[in-house]
Amino acid sequence: MLTMMEAERGIAKGRTEREKERAILFGALPKEIADRMVRGEEVSDHIDAASVVFVDIVGFTTLSSTLTSQQVTTLLDTVFALCDEACARNGVMKVKTIGDSYMCFSHDTHAA
Repeated sequence: MLTMMEAERGIAKGRTEREKERAILFGALPKEIADRMVRGEEVSDHIDAASVVFVDIVGFTTLSSTLTSQQVTTLLDTVFALCDEACARNGVMKVKTIGDSYMCFSHDTHAA
């Protein structure tokens, strides 16, 4: 019984470690790249040219202190939805949003 419980704890610990690794990958990389890495694919793409865009709302901290939490959420949802639409129209890949910041990029990729 004790051996089985130890084995189950070991399995749970391994699962937790894999989930942490995946969270780091998906937090730091574009989803498409993280997905490829999780599948075990070696990612060694060559990028000839790239553009990176960082969007940050000037005065957001001051502005958000005058709004309700619902208004802040609605504002960010609206701004980020517009950014998402612009990215989709122009073939640009969204990397992530953090707070009031938005990061996206566009590139020409050739598999190495």
